[in-house]
Formats: sequence, C-alpha cells, structure tokens
Amino acid sequence: MDDFPAIAVRDYASLANSFGEDVLGGRSRIPVVDTRNVFFHAASAIHDEAGAPADSIEAVFDYTQAPTDSPVWDSARYFLEHDLDNVLEDYADHIREALRSWMERGDTQRVANHILEVLRVCDYDASTLENYRQRDAKYR
Repeated sequence: MDDFPAIAVRDYASLANSFGEDVLGGRSRIPVVDTRNVFFHAASAIHDEAGAPADSIEAVFDYTQAPTDSPVWDSARYFLEHDLDNVLEDYADHIREALRSWMERGDTQRVANHILEVLRVCDYDASTLENYRQRDAKYR
C-alpha cells in the first residue's frame, strides 16, 4: 500500500467546472446547466472574444457568424473528411446520428441543421468550406 499514492476520484461535472474556470477563465457564455461539454464551452469563449454569438450551442454553430479560428469549423470538416460511404443524400440523418454522442440534450437537430446548411452552401467540398470559413462573417 505504501508504494501507491492515494486514489482521487473526480466526477466529470467537477472536472468540467474546473476547466471552465481554470482554463477558460469563465469566458464561456453557454450556461453550465445547458451542457458540460468542454468543446462547446471552449467554442463559446472563442466566439465571445471575437464578438460572435456565443450564448447557446445553436448560436455557436451559426457558421455565418463563426470566427475563422472557431473549433466548430472542425466539426463541419469532420463530416466531409469521414464520409467514406459517399452518403451525401442522407447527410441529415448521418449528421444527427453522429451528433447524438456529442450532446446531452435536444440541441442535436438544430446543430445538425447548421452543419448541413454550411455543407450544402459549400457544395460538400472541403476547399470551398475552407474558403467560406476565411470570408468575413458579413459576407457569408
């Protein structure tokens, strides 16, 4: 027993709260009761700092307002790069199914709609998505 330190067990809720305070400095505008997903809180902090909508999960996924350095762009790119079966016609269902594991509650449909919209605008093309991402939000 002397060879091993005491085991500390911490629940995800306390770790998420610590991350929000210690790493993000409380800059996330999404209420912690809405989600404890650190990805969403980090994105919210980045959006708030850039003056983009940041007070809800759906607002963070508004690609017309998302800052260029927002991690939400990685989510859209993920669906382009991992569409191995070329299921473009079934993208709405494909995206909703993938998002279910990322989210705790009913924001799945609204976020899926935003991702699907940006993919359609960019014609499901990664280089077009990157060009769209680099545009000023006023012109998206």
